[in-house]
Amino acid sequence: MKLKPKELQIIVLAADGLNASQIGQQLNLTKGTVAVYRWRAIEKLGADNLYHAIAIAFRCGLLK
Repeated sequence: MKLKPKELQIIVLAADGLNASQIGQQLNLTKGTVAVYRWRAIEKLGADNLYHAIAIAFRCGLLK
């Protein structure tokens, strides 16, 4: 369940309440690229959706 740095960064920013457009602006990525990283993180965490991924990341100590 090792996330790449960008995948983790996107989960962290999503946990902070940013949407895909805002994350893209902050990281200089397109909305589509953000969606790909987000989906990969969700899959790697074994989550059903973004909210579930954030909860799993928090429980695993990936988020503080």
